[in-house]
Amino acid sequence: RLRGVGDVTKSDVAVASVAGAYLVAFNVGSNGAAMDEERRLSGAVKTRYYAVVYDLLEDVETRLQKILSPTPDGELVGTAIVKQLFDIGKLGRVAGCGVETGYVKKSSNVRVMAGDSIKFSGKLRTLRNVKTDVDRVDAGSDCGLSFKEWEDIEVGDVVECYEEV
Repeated sequence: RLRGVGDVTKSDVAVASVAGAYLVAFNVGSNGAAMDEERRLSGAVKTRYYAVVYDLLEDVETRLQKILSPTPDGELVGTAIVKQLFDIGKLGRVAGCGVETGYVKKSSNVRVMAGDSIKFSGKLRTLRNVKTDVDRVDAGSDCGLSFKEWEDIEVGDVVECYEEV
């Protein structure tokens, strides 16, 4: 986190490019060298200029909401809680889940949450109910889930199921 008083400088732009950050300028401008450096980096660094503090706060809040709570495309149609884990030969790790709300559908997009953090976003590899492959499991039923190219699931994780609208 950098802080300073005065115009945005070339070194500010260089540090932001290394950190993958954007610059916030409140009631200041950029010197010529800083603007040249931004152009040279072809948009890798963005400087945001503000004259009203409420505009700055609103923009930062909006950006944080996008980062902290990204929502997959589609409508949430169901959730399942991981109750138990099974390691099954060629299938790998399978999550034994209880469907809490709505339904889980094999063809839908899923997101695995641990508290507020997203652990996985993608597709299911298998959806089973009592050793039978199924296309859908409704709330109140148990199921086994495995995920395409991901096995880092843990007991207590929440699986959210989304369908395109």
